[in-house]
Amino acid sequence: MEEDFLMKQFKTIGQSIGIILKKELTSFHLGEELDVNGQLVSRADLLSDSLDQNDFEGAFTLIDSLKYKLSYLDYTMLADWFINYLEKEKATLISDQQIQTFKEALNSLY
Repeated sequence: MEEDFLMKQFKTIGQSIGIILKKELTSFHLGEELDVNGQLVSRADLLSDSLDQNDFEGAFTLIDSLKYKLSYLDYTMLADWFINYLEKEKATLISDQQIQTFKEALNSLY
């Protein structure tokens, strides 16, 4: 029993390190939600679409809505990924002040 617990912990840590190193959105398991037509849609697809369309507020809102649905570790990794993505990939399209606002809001526990 103890070996199973330890193996699960090692697996979780390994997956977390892999996500951090890869920094790929597809590595996150965000679940699904209903769209306006009542169809199940992947939250990862919704987030990807928002970022592709430069809808940073929409992406932020989606991530913030997952604050209490994901584990603390998964949520903080997703939030860190989002901020790093904005800083590196979209720096010319969004102000540093807006990125800082997103960062502070995502890091708050309220």
